[in-house]
Amino acid sequence: MLTLLVAVVLSVVAVLVIHEAGHALAACALGARRVRLALRPWGAAILAELPPGRVLPFVLAGPLASAAAGALLLGVGGIFVVPGALSVAFAFLCLVPQGNSDGAQALSLVRSSFRRRG
Repeated sequence: MLTLLVAVVLSVVAVLVIHEAGHALAACALGARRVRLALRPWGAAILAELPPGRVLPFVLAGPLASAAAGALLLGVGGIFVVPGALSVAFAFLCLVPQGNSDGAQALSLVRSSFRRRG
């Protein structure tokens, strides 16, 4: 039982690291001047100074990284099914537009781009 608990905890940590790494890599690829990791009581966040118009891909990169890693792990199967399922579930959970989630930020960016056009 303890082994299962340790495996689940390590899986959750790995899922969070992959998610934030997705944001960090996207920030670098999108030309961020400065990228920082902020550790908070409820999780972590990548803070990046991005050029205008490049924030939406940055915001969506975390859930995309989580979903891709989860799909890969589910494809491998075996002992990787649980971490893979956690990663895919976390990707979708992050896209729920609530609070300061990636989904809420993405929705806000899309809405503001339509307001500027209209």
